Amino acid sequence: MVKGLPSIDQVDKLCDGCLVGKQHRTSFPKKSEFIANKPLELVHSDLCGPITPTTCGDDLILTGENRNVINKFKLEMQQKFDMTDLGLLSFYLGIEVKQTATSISVCQTGYAKKILEKMGVGECNPCKLPMEPRTKLSKVVEGETLVDTTLYRSIIGSLRYLVNTRPDITFSVGVLSRFMEKPTTTHMAQ
Repeated sequence: MVKGLPSIDQVDKLCDGCLVGKQHRTSFPKKSEFIANKPLELVHSDLCGPITPTTCGDDLILTGENRNVINKFKLEMQQKFDMTDLGLLSFYLGIEVKQTATSISVCQTGYAKKILEKMGVGECNPCKLPMEPRTKLSKVVEGETLVDTTLYRSIIGSLRYLVNTRPDITFSVGVLSRFMEKPTTTHMAQ
């Protein structure tokens, strides 16, 4: 964790690349008015545009194949900032990370259990398919009971985040996402 970094206060200094880089089918421009002259001078960010390490956030995750390069970077950062090395990553934003000498695996077991508890089915049995094959869902049918829209949206949002480590549920979550305006008991049951 890097401590003592000032907050970002230069919103007016966004380069065109950062402004349009996340827009649909728009690539970063080939040239930018913000160009780094030395290492650690400039970092492009999806959230706030180009920033120098003196204005960036307080958590860094370093990845790479070459341990020497990583160690050199950490030394350079420690010379510029009050920094603590927390060691190997084990948990980040609800994602559990398990690292061995030959592999890195990620899962969201704890997060998935919290979603099940939130839905009131914490002790449910596992199943092989996240949705029955050929399930047909439709918008509100007369006489069908509506469910709490806020709760339904919250659950769908949680499931969308779970898709990061569970791509097998992507289709089912996508189907259920279509009914966030007026979810019914049928949608909640799926």
